[in-house]
Amino acid sequence: MAKKAKKKKDDGENGAEENGDTEEGAVKKGGKGKLIIIIAIASLVVLGGTGGGLFYLGFLDSLLGIEHEDDQFKAEHEEDADGPIDLGTPVYYELPEFVADLKVNECRSPFLKLSLTVQIDQNDQAVLVERQPKIIDRILRHLREQERQDLVGEAGAESLRAEVVLIINATIKPATVQNVLFRSMVLQ
Repeated sequence: MAKKAKKKKDDGENGAEENGDTEEGAVKKGGKGKLIIIIAIASLVVLGGTGGGLFYLGFLDSLLGIEHEDDQFKAEHEEDADGPIDLGTPVYYELPEFVADLKVNECRSPFLKLSLTVQIDQNDQAVLVERQPKIIDRILRHLREQERQDLVGEAGAESLRAEVVLIINATIKPATVQNVLFRSMVLQ
């Protein structure tokens, strides 16, 4: 009798396998569907990321008809590209000598003695002369915030020149300085 029960049990398992009702069959059917969904989502993410990257980097701008400001500027100013830019008639204006102690945490602080000449358009010279007290004040305040090691060497001098140009341009807006020249620069 035990043999008959075992045989029925084996026949039941075989019948279930033939119908595909076992757990393994159910997993295989669900696995294909899940695999298709995962592949579809992954491809959407990759395509979306690629498209977004191309858009962000500007590769799609010509296809989408997007025009950059640089392109508009070039198109508007193509006729100006033939010759050099007219800066006007340059005038050299000498500012008074600057003497400033530099920022240090020591008792004896180094100082800077600086003489500047400003190159400016002749039409803007009146604005420079009018605002000279503000220019002097702002340059002195800037010099007092500098440390000696920041001003040493050619790199320090060029950095100081650029900063002085920015200070003067901010003070005499809308006029602009063409250049700042050092007559003397003594750092002790």
